[in-house]
Amino acid sequence: MSNMNSILFIAPANTVHSYRWIKFFEKDLNCLWLSYHKISHELKTEFKIKNDIIYNKFLSNFFLLLSPFYTIYIFLKYRPRIIHIHSLGLNFFASIFLIIFFRKKVIMTPWGSDIYNNFFRTLIFKFIFRNHYSTTDSFEIKKILNNFSARNKIYKINFGININFYNQKFKNKSLTNKKIILCPRGYDEIYNNDLILNFIKLNKEYLTDYKFLFLGKKNKNKLRITNLANNLGIKSFCIFFNLVNQKKLLDLYKSSEFVVSASRSDAGISSSIAEAMCCKKIVLCTYNKDNPYWIQHGENGFLFLDNNINDFKKSFFAIISTSSRDKIKIAEKALKTQIKFNSYNTEMKKVLKIYDYIIK
Repeated sequence: MSNMNSILFIAPANTVHSYRWIKFFEKDLNCLWLSYHKISHELKTEFKIKNDIIYNKFLSNFFLLLSPFYTIYIFLKYRPRIIHIHSLGLNFFASIFLIIFFRKKVIMTPWGSDIYNNFFRTLIFKFIFRNHYSTTDSFEIKKILNNFSARNKIYKINFGININFYNQKFKNKSLTNKKIILCPRGYDEIYNNDLILNFIKLNKEYLTDYKFLFLGKKNKNKLRITNLANNLGIKSFCIFFNLVNQKKLLDLYKSSEFVVSASRSDAGISSSIAEAMCCKKIVLCTYNKDNPYWIQHGENGFLFLDNNINDFKKSFFAIISTSSRDKIKIAEKALKTQIKFNSYNTEMKKVLKIYDYIIK
């Protein structure tokens, strides 16, 4: 690997975000990928990522203390011109080491979990990472970084969506004779599926024409949610899927009536919400963090107050009562929002300009 225009990405291999980001720059830069996370099943199967194309070191919590030394070994071996760190997480100790010794070469892309409700890491950002380059897809995180970083080194860059893929014509293949409400965020507690299930319980006499389809990784949280649906007596209103590939996910978006997210915390706009908007689907999500920057209530989507079941009910039935003509207008505006502000190609070209600036 030549060090001319070369870059070391330290990024989780358990998320497609890392793969898409790195894939874009392969044609312009010599890219090396180091991950302290296991490669996800999705990347192995759908994108055919193999262990031997990245330095994949999945370490125990104890041995993560040694990660700075392995990272420095990789750095000295390949001598990249830039180091781009995506997410502190398991990269935390390596990040501190790199910032101290290679400040001018390092770009950070902190995730929401690195910033929100994490006092210790916020202190580290404040006192050690004061003047490093940063990118973020979140308006709210950018505000926080502005408090202790040089503003001309902070860039608002979205992860971007492959709009053409999600905005393709599609023949509806309905799973059921009911109207599908898609809940694609996952089963972890932060996504607050309990609120949706309790809403169904309280309003099921008005929801006989609907099925709520939940989607996410098979884990203990999925079991808890399915048990809750059984206990509430609403199992017949619900479908619970594991994760699906991109083509199947596209089918689900296109087959749905609209898309719901009750997540209690997001950094930038979630991929699920952005993808739904690209499919010209009306979205209903919480009024928190960055969502109000992207969605204007009643214009290109709908919002409800965080963890407020009454406000959720109000917005849900507002969508149902909206005329078909107005639904089409809202869906068209949703797509235009994504085209204007969240195109994958456009956003990655912004990043390439930053890389070029640092290299020069």
